[in-house]
Amino acid sequence: MLAEGRNLAIARGRGNIRWMRAAAEDVSTDLGSFGVVTMGQSFHWMKRDLVLERLSEIVEDGGGLDLVNPGKRRPQEGWEAAAGQVVTKFLGRRERHANVSPEPEHEPSLRRSAFFSHFTSREFPSEITRDIPSILGCLYSSTGAAKPLFGDKSAEFEAELSEALLRINPTGVFREQLETEVLIAPKSIGR
Repeated sequence: MLAEGRNLAIARGRGNIRWMRAAAEDVSTDLGSFGVVTMGQSFHWMKRDLVLERLSEIVEDGGGLDLVNPGKRRPQEGWEAAAGQVVTKFLGRRERHANVSPEPEHEPSLRRSAFFSHFTSREFPSEITRDIPSILGCLYSSTGAAKPLFGDKSAEFEAELSEALLRINPTGVFREQLETEVLIAPKSIGR
């Protein structure tokens, strides 16, 4: 992900980005201060209360957090159930990752925060068209179905998944109505 981010930044003429690999729990004032911190579908992996405390030290007064997530009313896409069955056949039933927060929603930790408790939620609808290669890319980018987990059976998995998807939709093209939710949490000043 870091290499891809660097490549995209270079291709777009953005040389002012510093790319790092670090745990959110290790964020400190050594990084400097920031007007806005944005997290894309990652807050659920963190020790949320600790991260919010650390972020309160580096987010400037008047700044805040943006947490980007799938929307709450996100419909099931037509391909997800079939893909899940094929993944389970090859990898077995996947347990919930141990590092995922036991609280499914982000809001409770924000409400507990002394600095980010006054937040709003915005939802943005969109449509995406996926074909079989993009569905494979989507699956392979997830922790539960990353390509290395399939080992030497990845070609067999891809063929079986393609067959299952074509049974659902012979064109192999799926249109999804998605919602993206952004929780906007300005930092409370004077705390």
